[in-house]
Amino acid sequence: MWMAISSDPASNLIVECHGSINHWQCNRRCTDQIGKMSDFMFQVNEITSLAEYPLPKCSACGELARPNVLMFGDAHWIDDRTQKQFQRYQNWQKGIAGC
Repeated sequence: MWMAISSDPASNLIVECHGSINHWQCNRRCTDQIGKMSDFMFQVNEITSLAEYPLPKCSACGELARPNVLMFGDAHWIDDRTQKQFQRYQNWQKGIAGC
């Protein structure tokens, strides 16, 4: 299940430069929507170390959803959340300049 991104005040104090495992995007990138997963816990097979079904799905197209995390050579990562966090950080730096 997708949820709107939280407006938790603490989340405004960080820059997640490589994204967040708690946020998801479509693996196919059918949309630039980033969602927060709620009530989903991976079940991992202790013998194979593989995630078991059901796996998270994109709410737009039904394909597999993936963590909104930057991986090596990752052309499909949606960096909108990180860009907004970085902009807040830069604005904060400007605000304290000369203090």
